[in-house]
Amino acid sequence: TPSLRSLPTEPDTSGMKTTEGRGSTLGRKGSVWTTRSMHTTGTTSAFANGAPLTGPNAEPDVDESLFARGAKAERVLSQKQKDRIEKEERKESKKFSKLLKTDSTNEKVALDSALKNLSALQGLHKAAIKRETKVEASYARALSGAQKAESRFQEEKARTAEVRARAEAHCIEERARWEGKEGELRAQQERLESAKEAVIDTEARISECAREVERLRIVKATDEREREAKLIELTGQK
Repeated sequence: TPSLRSLPTEPDTSGMKTTEGRGSTLGRKGSVWTTRSMHTTGTTSAFANGAPLTGPNAEPDVDESLFARGAKAERVLSQKQKDRIEKEERKESKKFSKLLKTDSTNEKVALDSALKNLSALQGLHKAAIKRETKVEASYARALSGAQKAESRFQEEKARTAEVRARAEAHCIEERARWEGKEGELRAQQERLESAKEAVIDTEARISECAREVERLRIVKATDEREREAKLIELTGQK
């Protein structure tokens, strides 16, 4: 007849071994992740700290004296009473197994959401690159126009040294045109710098999101293994 200490234990990450004297519902609480909040970029926070049913935060904090109390009470039970309790515990294990399967499905949904968000960010990145290309073309045209205007101004200025009175009006006109082109160049340069900053910012967000997705994939892989080990432990079937 199984005793209180022989109840299924929580999966152990060091080798999937059970710890004597620690039941599935009366196990001692081990180390728990203290970082509750994690900075993410548009990704889901679900399962970020592991599966809620089998992860490190699922381990209960139970006083060791409960095992002694359970063992003492079990010694005075009849076989019929023990069989009835064990039957109820098997029913609870089956119910928990169903919850584990639902937990697995939810984690897959969370990962799929993170992957979709990453895809959306890549779309924004592509659009930002296209905008940068267009602005660069506009900047090149503005630069060429400003350089040509400046060249004409300098040539005209040299001529006015000989015929200042006659060319003064034309020189002023060319200067105004050059200054206008310079203003356009500055405006295009500001747009180019803004577009480049947008690209850099988007790439940084993509890198951060990619790291988060990769971390979620690693956590999910660990959770799947812990979940399967838990199912084997609860159902006794491999």
